[in-house]
Amino acid sequence: MLRFMAIFLEHMANSLYIEFALRRITLRKKFFILLFLLVLASGIILSVASYIYTDKVIDNLRDNSQEELDSYVNDKIYDYDAFFTAIRDDVTSVTSKALLNIYSQIGDKTKRQKFSPQELKTIATANNVDQIYFIDFNGIVTNSSFTPDINHDLFTHSKALRDQLKSMFGNCNYSLSQAVLSSKNGRPYMYAYYSPKGSDYCLEVSIDIVDFIKQKYSSTLATFLLHSFNKEKDIKFPYVSKFDIYDLNNISGWSLVNIGEKCNISSDIMQKALTKQGYIYKNKGHIRVLKRITLPSRRAATNGTTTIYDATYDFSVIYNLGQRIIAYTIAFCIIILSLSFLSIRLFFRKYVFIRIKKINDSIIDFQNTHNPTNITVQGRDELNSIANNINLMSKEIAKYHDELRHMTSNLSLIEERQRREIATNLHDHTSQALAVAILNVKELQNLYKDTEETSSLLANIGDSLEKVLTEVRECTFELSCATLYRFGLRAAIEELLENRCGKNTDYTCKLVCDDNKCEISEDIKVILFQAVKELLINIEKHAKATSVEVSIKIENGNIIITIKDDGVGFDINTVARTTAKGEHFGLFNIKERLRYIDGNFEIFSEIDKGSKFVLTAPLEINST
Repeated sequence: MLRFMAIFLEHMANSLYIEFALRRITLRKKFFILLFLLVLASGIILSVASYIYTDKVIDNLRDNSQEELDSYVNDKIYDYDAFFTAIRDDVTSVTSKALLNIYSQIGDKTKRQKFSPQELKTIATANNVDQIYFIDFNGIVTNSSFTPDINHDLFTHSKALRDQLKSMFGNCNYSLSQAVLSSKNGRPYMYAYYSPKGSDYCLEVSIDIVDFIKQKYSSTLATFLLHSFNKEKDIKFPYVSKFDIYDLNNISGWSLVNIGEKCNISSDIMQKALTKQGYIYKNKGHIRVLKRITLPSRRAATNGTTTIYDATYDFSVIYNLGQRIIAYTIAFCIIILSLSFLSIRLFFRKYVFIRIKKINDSIIDFQNTHNPTNITVQGRDELNSIANNINLMSKEIAKYHDELRHMTSNLSLIEERQRREIATNLHDHTSQALAVAILNVKELQNLYKDTEETSSLLANIGDSLEKVLTEVRECTFELSCATLYRFGLRAAIEELLENRCGKNTDYTCKLVCDDNKCEISEDIKVILFQAVKELLINIEKHAKATSVEVSIKIENGNIIITIKDDGVGFDINTVARTTAKGEHFGLFNIKERLRYIDGNFEIFSEIDKGSKFVLTAPLEINST
């Protein structure tokens, strides 16, 4: 919202600058400007203050609640630790009996390997334990009632477990572990170990603590222990919308609050959570806190190496209230600014804006037509002076533009005359000399036809001269079309089409002419022929056409040449914009030459629908 306010302020300031800079700024106008700035500044200050105050209130509430939550979590961990310590004797009684019974049934090595996992599971259930494991001296589970753990290496879990098992082998020792969260399902288990005297294996049984509490004590006690966290959290910490405690080890992490729920916190967030400050993330009134818990040294509740709690605080009510205050403040400022702005616009519309639009429209019209402007605005102020200066400037620019167009067209005609002169010299002198040389070489061939080496050399010379003669004739045609001056524009265009289609077999050419015959000024013939040639070259390069049609007709004292193709076409607006920037100089040159002789150049084209070019010119150049 503050960003929107800044953008709006910038826009208003620019608008005011444009409006007031055109006239003398009076004290009244200065007062309005200062009033606008004061309202805007007040709105911004109030919005920022509301935002800072809301954020501060939320932080204070979160800090106070977090201190209480830290204490509450530690107390609950201590309670869990005390409870699991209290039930160890009962667990020891059950597991020790189970281990002795199982050993008496399948203590023999042959029997251990003989029993299937299903049979071992039946024996475990009969002895009030969850699973049975047989572990060899290398820590490998050789057989188990839990199939996925067969051949599993227990020594990889931790150094403490490895040392404990190695110390037990063959010593007739019994050992009961702490409560362990299973890496498979996250449920709490206790594991009891027994290794018969002189044996090379260890017998292990596990007990699901939740099921044990339900069977030994009551389901109500188990439910209370599992869900007391969330129930008490809702009463003691109303701002905490989500809460969990995760016990982490080097394999996985599981919830202590929601049994069986796996920890899915990303590694980068977890690294930040394990720091002293913890991880705090704020998002629109919601704050997520992940913090490491300092647990008692003696713990029966969990077995993980690290424990963190994940709490999400919901302060959306306070946050939304602060946002509404900011929104109302901004809306109030916008209303005041809008009313002031509209009143000033209405006051100055008659005296400033309409006259500015009239000046702007005249400038755009001058840009499109290059005709001198004649702007008339009321008043005797700076705008009237600007209009008069634009009128004078447009007349000077139009004058220079006409002179430049005249000079460009004259240069083009002078260039054509020089090209014609060069082409004539090439045809009358160079071409003739080459033709004579070719004849002489042929006569020498006849004289030395009996001498094979000399005859072959003369033949090569003759071929080279004929090739040079062909290139000179092509160059002569490219420089200036002799047909244009001898036989007229229609014959020249017909010859041009034959030459272009003869070089390029990708498209066909067609010439359509009416029966009207009349004299055309030589300069006009030159301009039209050059325009047709330029357009045909553009079609070859860009249109990808398969057919080109050129039509010539005389109508109302004008000659009209239309060139159509079935190529890919183009966007006329894009070409117009790029031509204004200096691109497509060939089309611009054609248009300017025709305008100089009071002609016209029109372009019709659509993408994938071909193009049509219409050249219109008078039969004679207007001498005036």
